[in-house]
Amino acid sequence: MLQAFIITLREGVEAALIVGITLAYLAKIGRVDLRKTVYAALGAAFLGSIGVAILISRLNWNEDVFEGWIMLVAAFFVVTMVIFMMKTGRKLKGEIEGKVGPDLSHLGSRATIAGALFPNTTEMLRRWIMNAPALKPGALMTPQSLSPQDLDALIAYLQSLK
Repeated sequence: MLQAFIITLREGVEAALIVGITLAYLAKIGRVDLRKTVYAALGAAFLGSIGVAILISRLNWNEDVFEGWIMLVAAFFVVTMVIFMMKTGRKLKGEIEGKVGPDLSHLGSRATIAGALFPNTTEMLRRWIMNAPALKPGALMTPQSLSPQDLDALIAYLQSLK
């Protein structure tokens, strides 16, 4: 009885994490209108699991054989997920870094900026921050509209990163 409780508790925590991550992601991308769909799917899964449990209890199958098949199906899903992650995981790092941008932690100690195209001077940083695509066509950084005070403060901060 204790084993069943622990397994059920663990599965419930995993389900709650998945639902929480899904809801947080929907909020992040501004699609809170889909929250009702998530809750409806959660309710359907709950009712479906109860229905399947009732069905299985009435069919009088050999429990050991049934558990064996369920374990094989679960193992198949785990293996396919591992293979999927091995294939896509290699690309994810580059995609994430490309969206986030370069590491600026030591910008102040570098001699150059923009992939070593320009010297790391105050004036070049000013021009780069305000309109990177004008200096380097294809740069993903969008043109900025900062006040002179904010721009000076940003440049001072970036130059302090040694």
